[in-house]
Amino acid sequence: MKRIRKYLLAGGLALVILAAIGITLILASRWLTASDATRKKITSEIARLTGGELHYEKLSLRLLPLPHLTALQVNFQVPGKVSLETTSLAIYPDLAALVSGSFELDDLVIVRPDVHVNLTPAPAKPDSRPQIALDKRLSETMATVFGVLGKLGPDHMIKVRDGAVGLTRPGKPELIIDNIDMRLKSRGQVVALDLDCRTDISGQMAFKGSVDLGTHNSQGRIKLQGLNARALLVELPPLPGVTLSDTHSSVDVAFSARAVEQVKATVICKIPKVRIQRQQRSLALQGVLLRGDIEADPEKLTWNIKTLKIDSRDLDLGSSGTLSFGSRTSPDHLKLDATGRRIDVAAVAHSFTEFAGDQAWVPTAFNVAREGQLTKATCHLEVRKKDGKWTVVDLKAAGHITKGLITIPGADLDLKEVSGKVLLDNQRVNFKQMRGRLHF
Repeated sequence: MKRIRKYLLAGGLALVILAAIGITLILASRWLTASDATRKKITSEIARLTGGELHYEKLSLRLLPLPHLTALQVNFQVPGKVSLETTSLAIYPDLAALVSGSFELDDLVIVRPDVHVNLTPAPAKPDSRPQIALDKRLSETMATVFGVLGKLGPDHMIKVRDGAVGLTRPGKPELIIDNIDMRLKSRGQVVALDLDCRTDISGQMAFKGSVDLGTHNSQGRIKLQGLNARALLVELPPLPGVTLSDTHSSVDVAFSARAVEQVKATVICKIPKVRIQRQQRSLALQGVLLRGDIEADPEKLTWNIKTLKIDSRDLDLGSSGTLSFGSRTSPDHLKLDATGRRIDVAAVAHSFTEFAGDQAWVPTAFNVAREGQLTKATCHLEVRKKDGKWTVVDLKAAGHITKGLITIPGADLDLKEVSGKVLLDNQRVNFKQMRGRLHF
């Protein structure tokens, strides 16, 4: 009987202790969530990280799966630049710091945020500084980005689930980025970003990369599924008279960057079909595959295309070249070298005549060499921009032709079953070691 009394007494005491703990937690959570001090610490921490202003209607404490605070009906503003609204913002504090009496942000989870970013530049002031060179502007922008990332601290994480961002841009329609799932994680000096999203330009995009805040070096990979080349062309500096049809391509880019001084990338691009229009001329292509490397710095863009296949034109090419930026704001010099492993002369002639038949060198070349299979083909093209116009300053090509059909200029004569070497030097075509059958 005494033992039963002890058990009942112990059980009752345990219930009292549990009830006291529960009441304490409830009162503490109500005090914590309703406390002006807590609100001030949260908003000041967000301001420190972002430079913006955070407002919310209600804060609640949740213990599972880990203790965290949930802010409801959240509004965040960087006046004139960024606005964010979300129904739920989960704030995971650093528990060790919390126990010691200080509030430090550990993780941040934002659910279904609706974000608007205004990219319209502020009106220029009369005493504004002269235009800054592109590389300097890029350096200043990246310095700002690295500064913001540096405020994350050594072991913080920000998650976004099912978000949407609208970008307001001068002179262009608003760009909507939706289906955003993002994870931004800092560990020591390295900040890693995993991002999935969708736009009308990129289609579905997956990005995974990291940046070292100490060296400013970065690396990563971007995959696009459904890239709309026509919409992308609208976003780029205009190419007079050139347009593209709607086309949905897949792109895979692995990149590394040394601060803002140099970017290297390996690119794989697949285009099922596309129609390129230039003035009143058009060129339809199908089954385009491109593989190669690209390198860029503030002064030039270089490339080495190891594979360029176009099924509809029976083309298998390689290419390398350089696009130089003389003023660092627009290109002014292009050098292009190409090699052809297998070229159908008739198909290429048809393509060039369709798209560039108004250029003097096109009829010069293809009114002479009209049919055949070209192997070991090489081409060198150099173009310069002067007074706002691009001019071809050098064009050379060579290759070995078999089963060719050659028309002799100035005479009504054709050579059939031609084999030998064909040379194009600007507007002059030469033949070496030629064999063929004369046809009147």
